[in-house]
Amino acid sequence: GVGGWRPLRALWGVVVGGGLGAGGGGGWTGARSGYFAGVAWRQFLDGGVEAPKHYVKIRLEGSPTPRGHVKLLQGLWRLAASREVGGVLLHLKAEPAGSTAHAEELGDALRMLRSRGKKVVCHLEDAGVRALHVCSQADRIYTLPAGGVRFAGLKSQYVYFGGLLGKLGVRAEFVRVAEHKTAPEQFLVGPSPTASADHQETLRELEKTILHDLGGGRRISLPELKDRVARGPFTAQEARAAGLIDGVAHDDELDGLVAEVEGRRIPLIPVEASPALAAHPSEVMGSRDRVAIVYLDGDMMDGRSRTLPLVGNRIAGSYTVAAALKQAREDSRVKAVVLRLETPGGSSLAADVLWREVVLTTRVKPVIASMGGTAASAGYYVASAANSIFANRSTITGSIGIYYGKIDLEGLGQKLGVNWVTYRTAPRADAESIFRPFTQEERQELGRKVKQFYDLFIDRVARGRHLSAAEVDAVARGKVWTGEQARERRLVDRLGGLREALEEARAAAGLPKDCPLVELPEQPRDWLSLALQLAGLPEASTEPTPPIPPDLLRLLRQLAPLTLQDADTPQARLEGFPDWP
Repeated sequence: GVGGWRPLRALWGVVVGGGLGAGGGGGWTGARSGYFAGVAWRQFLDGGVEAPKHYVKIRLEGSPTPRGHVKLLQGLWRLAASREVGGVLLHLKAEPAGSTAHAEELGDALRMLRSRGKKVVCHLEDAGVRALHVCSQADRIYTLPAGGVRFAGLKSQYVYFGGLLGKLGVRAEFVRVAEHKTAPEQFLVGPSPTASADHQETLRELEKTILHDLGGGRRISLPELKDRVARGPFTAQEARAAGLIDGVAHDDELDGLVAEVEGRRIPLIPVEASPALAAHPSEVMGSRDRVAIVYLDGDMMDGRSRTLPLVGNRIAGSYTVAAALKQAREDSRVKAVVLRLETPGGSSLAADVLWREVVLTTRVKPVIASMGGTAASAGYYVASAANSIFANRSTITGSIGIYYGKIDLEGLGQKLGVNWVTYRTAPRADAESIFRPFTQEERQELGRKVKQFYDLFIDRVARGRHLSAAEVDAVARGKVWTGEQARERRLVDRLGGLREALEEARAAAGLPKDCPLVELPEQPRDWLSLALQLAGLPEASTEPTPPIPPDLLRLLRQLAPLTLQDADTPQARLEGFPDWP
């Protein structure tokens, strides 16, 4: 009944709309043809289907954090299965997803809602590419009259410090394996030809996913859609003429939009007031068997997890994540683990520590890796130990490679009139010092050690993926792949988001669809966060928003992790923080 505790009773079904695909992907062939053949929930109701009682309004004023994104997905899944809900209104004041891969997962959730007979309406303030990507899967899209659609194609930006370092008298010395491992190039004056080609290729792959979903949802053929997008960005009226939205409306007209879509007046209530999202007691108490979601979220470093002040970088500490995996492994109530990865990589030592924890866990219960927006380099290292790996089509992954080096401040000291004097008992005692360059002999020795780390990386992946070292090396060498490319190269098992990964984890453990979920590492919560969690609401981004220009803030976030690592820590990391779509 309304306001009561009610378990989610659902069975998995198939939504057939033509085309081919997995995990809510699929193909589309024209303006009016079907375009998805994905998996969605279907609920079998006793006594017939009740008439819809209300629409649920979900208002987002900030992009969800990785955990907040999962909460949003869980809330949408619940709404899809609820008899009390007739539809959902997404009231978006910001981008609803932090990456193209997250937008894919949200689009899949909207298709699930529609497959259960719910209507989905999006109201956008000023849409970016991710908001448009998600809302293309809705029944209707509206913007503010003075808003628009800020989409005219994709771009990614990288920052190179070589020219500045040269003027300061600072020199960067790095050894890398192999030619596609472009992370150290941020300390050069510009990208290598290999890096430029790789970055452009990744953009094309991301564009393919976005245009596929956008064209399918809006029923616009691919050639026509490309032509229209090239004429962006769009005012609200231009976006409507281009078929990207359906109309315009002010915030106070939302009830009217719902009535127009539904064909009658129907209550529109905030998501936190919807009885459909009341938590079942088994989700907050009791001893039922469950699935653990273990997050590997942020730059991977040795030590404890934390968030850097001012810039807001999340640090995934090896001690914290290892303890979470151990907790899930030793908890008899946890029957399966979903390892949710949202990381560009980092310390290769942290990667190997966590790889071992995943291996130990797979010996006693299934571990399913679910790649979010980015799960690359050291992140892929850890994922390779899982029983199976899921990635979204636009997940950034791969980047199997190692680099190692330091910044040499000797020239800067000379400019400033500062001199460093070092005493040592052996020639290499101060090899890692930032106050002198490597000697030629040290550089050669460094290359040998980096190759050893790379070979270990290759071995870990080969063992986990049941490939030969030569097969892994052929698709490694630092090359970045999208999830779709990675599946073609056997680095990923299936295309799909968190929903599909949870489905496989439950099936592997023989658990019902309504089994509880537990999230690790546990996070301290205030009462507001707890209320949002119980309501199934996403938490908006908790990253600070200091008065720093966005481009400068991205630059600071790119540099911040480099200042925390010891100079002698081998790195398995993506190049900086590109402004990915």
